[in-house]
Parts: sequence; C-alpha cells; structure tokens
Amino acid sequence: MASSDLGTRLKEPGVQVAGFAFVLVLVKIAVAAQIEPTTNEAYHWLYTRHPALGYFNHPPMIGWELWLSTTLFGNGFVGLRLLTILGSSLGIWLTYLTGKRLHDEQTGWLAAFLVGIVPELFQWGSIAYPDAPLVLFWIATFWALAHSLSGDSPRWWIAAGFFLGLAMLSKYHAVFIGVGVLAYLLFSPGHRGWLKRPQPYVAAVVALVTFSPNLAWNATHDWETFRYQGLSHVGFDAEPVDWNHAFPVTEFKHLTPIVAVCAWGVGLWTVFTWRRRTWAERLSASMGMPLILFLTAFLLLGRVRGHWSLPAYPGLLVLAAAWLVKRGGWPLRLNVITVAVMGAGYVVLPIALYCVPRPWLCPYQQLSDAVRARSPGFVLSSNYHVASELGYFLRPTMTSDFAALGDFTQSFREWWRGAEFAGKDAVVVLTAADPEGHVDLIKKHFDRVEAAEGVTVVRFRGREEKFLLIRARGYRPPDAGARSSSEVHRHAHPEERGVVVVVPDARRKDEAGPETHPPSDEP
Repeated sequence: MASSDLGTRLKEPGVQVAGFAFVLVLVKIAVAAQIEPTTNEAYHWLYTRHPALGYFNHPPMIGWELWLSTTLFGNGFVGLRLLTILGSSLGIWLTYLTGKRLHDEQTGWLAAFLVGIVPELFQWGSIAYPDAPLVLFWIATFWALAHSLSGDSPRWWIAAGFFLGLAMLSKYHAVFIGVGVLAYLLFSPGHRGWLKRPQPYVAAVVALVTFSPNLAWNATHDWETFRYQGLSHVGFDAEPVDWNHAFPVTEFKHLTPIVAVCAWGVGLWTVFTWRRRTWAERLSASMGMPLILFLTAFLLLGRVRGHWSLPAYPGLLVLAAAWLVKRGGWPLRLNVITVAVMGAGYVVLPIALYCVPRPWLCPYQQLSDAVRARSPGFVLSSNYHVASELGYFLRPTMTSDFAALGDFTQSFREWWRGAEFAGKDAVVVLTAADPEGHVDLIKKHFDRVEAAEGVTVVRFRGREEKFLLIRARGYRPPDAGARSSSEVHRHAHPEERGVVVVVPDARRKDEAGPETHPPSDEP
C-alpha cells in the first residue's frame, strides 16, 4: 500500500476509532498488570469458584465473565480483567456505529472518543465489576434500537431484547433501558405506532427469557438479590456524606467538568424541548436521562454513589457529540482538547505507576504472604472484602467471612462447609484495635487460643496497617441449623491444617482497597 493510501486510510473516522480502542486496550493492560485486584474484584473472582445463576450482591454476568476470562487468560492481575478491558473497547466501537447510524460519521467519531476517554467510563471499563458488562450491553441495546427505529429489519428488535436481557444479567440498573424505550415510544408521535406492532413486545419477551435464569435463582433464594439491591439502599449511609464519592458532585470529576456540563446540559435541554428535537436526539436522551432523573430524585431517600449513573452516559455522550458537531466553535474545541489531554494522561499513567513502590499498589499481597507463611488450611475474616482478597491470593486455599463462626452474611453463607474443617487448627488475624466481640466469638468456636504475633502492611502513600496473628486450635463449627437453607454450591477443600481469621483495622473506613482503586459499589 502506497504511503498516500495509508495516509488516506488513517484519516477515516472508523480507522481512527479502531486504533484508539486498540491503544486503550494496551494502556489498560499495562495499568492492570501493576495494581492488585480491588476487594470487590477479588470477591467477584470468588464467584468463579462457586458457579451459580445469581449471588447475594449481584446477578451472575460478572461471575460468568470472570470465569471465562480467567479460564482463557489465567488468574493473574491482567487475566482477571482482560475480558472487561476488551469489552470496554468493543463498547467504544459500538458507540461509533450507533452515533453514525443515528446522526453522521463525525458524531460517531466524537462520541466514541468521549466514551473511551472520560475518567468514569475509562476507570470502570478497566476493572472486573458488574458495571463493565452492564455498560457494554447497554450500548449494544442502544445500537440495536438505532437500527430498529431507523426502519431496518425487524430482527433488530430481537437483538435489542437479547442485549437488554444480558444487561439485566449484569446489573439491575438495566431496567432503565426499558423505561427509556417505553417513554420514547409513548412521547414520540413518529414512532408511537410501534406500540401497535408486535416487535417491541417480542423484544420484551426475548429480554425476559434471557434474564430468566436469574429470576429462577432469586425465586429459590427468597428474592435476596432484589431485596439487597432495592430497599437496602434506601436511607443507607447515615454518616456525613463523602462528596468525593457522592452524586451529583462526582459527575464533574468522573466526566471532567467540560464534558459533564455538556452531557447534562444537552440532555436536560432535549427533555425540555422534546417536541422540537429529532427522533434520533430523543432516542439518545431516552437512553440516559431516565436514570439520571431517577438518581437525582433518589437523593431525597438516600445517598447516591457516583458510579451508579455510569450506564447513562453513552447515550448522553452520543447526544452531546451530535450537538457539538452541529454547533462547532469553542464548545467543540474544548471537548476535543479534553479528549487530547485525557488521552495523553492515560498514555503516561502506566509509566507513572511503574515509578510507585510496588507494596503501595499491592497491600493485600503483603498480608497474604504473611498468612501463607503460616501454612493455613483455610482462611477466615470478619469482613468479606478481606476474606475475598485473601481467597484470591491464597488460591486454592478456602476462605470465608465469619459465616464460619455463625455470622451468616453475604454469599459466603452459601459457600461455607464447616463440617469439612471441624477439629482443625487456625491462625486468627486481628488488628491492634480492641475487637473484644471478635475475640469472644473466635474463642467460642476454637478449643484453645495462643499468643499474638504482629504483622504490618504498607498501603498507598506509605500508610501502615497492623494485624495480629493468633494461633487457635480445634475448630468447632456453629450449629448447622443456623446456616442458610440453600445448599447449592460445592467446592473442594485442601488437606492442610490451619485457619487464618482476618479482621481489618477498625480505623480504616474505606474497604475497597488502596487509594488507586475506585470506591466500593457496596453500601
């Protein structure tokens, strides 16, 4: 190929978007290789050891994705996240196709770069959380709807229903896709006729069938995931709000102020001038504004975590890109400059992390090394975050939270088989704080407890956290009748003797890992 032909090809928007998505894959891999899994990533990794159609905290998609990712690429830091990273770049490409189909190629180009570059979507598209597949399938649903409502084959409705079902299997926020589509059809005279045709209802049935495995699981588990993700969030976190992680202030940080003002401004403007907008503008707004408006109203009932709004932004960024391309001038230049500056920052990020002392990025690896030196047969923690990290690093050693001591919370109550470890010894890990309740509970379930040994872990910016390791002898499982009745998961247990029980430092409020990690998505 002649150099002139190559130069012409490189100027094509589709080629530039594909190259951009590929470069982001390389950058995210370089970052992922240096930072240990967050506590929730480690917890989601445990799903792969206990395959199911649902879990206490979330629908099963993240567990399925991590099982496939670690099966194909291994359990290392990169292997754990690689499918998430690839999926985020696929989402960038689908955003380009959607913007192109609804508006024009330049809109698709700008929307794709915005979706790839804004900090919130970059960050949560790099780690193994349910939000990553949710965003991917949300965009895929948007893409299919753009074809359906453009007059393409009615089969696109089936694709939209399938992608919606996959989004629901990722996180229940996806219900707002259905809310948005229904609102769009009801209030769009040009497309209201679809409500009299079978295709939208076929799509709804396809979505329900796709989502049905999780419905079946919840039906046999007292609808616990629905209850946890629903009512448990109303009025939660009564302590003073941490505005670094609270909606809507977070949107200026997570999107950058320029992009946030543009996305919110154009979204609200479209809602208020609905009748004067094109059908493509209304559809884009419908894929984002219902969730944004709901979260804004939810502030009256409880605190809203910033990343809950994550899936609303691909639709709003397509809408904003269309307005920017049409408007031109300084708003377009400011957003293009933002993309350029953020892109340069991401290229430098892996190099900057390489200069950070490794212990700062891997605190739980340090703790796990100290635990491993005592040859534990299985590991316990009062906190499921810590138990999850130790489970990841000490694999294949079994770990659990205090379900082993009768405190049945989180998914561990489904996974723990105390009878298999009866009579074995333990190493109990406590902090220097005064956890009298934990000590009493531990003594209740062990025959003998020995003197403590201190262990210090270095966290981000050199912060230190101290743990105490205590030998305990003769594990006595709690009454089996106190355990959850759902005995659906099986696992192998190691032959070694010994247990490690870990209680995190009571003074550390952020349980989501070092400061290089995003906030936890659990209340």
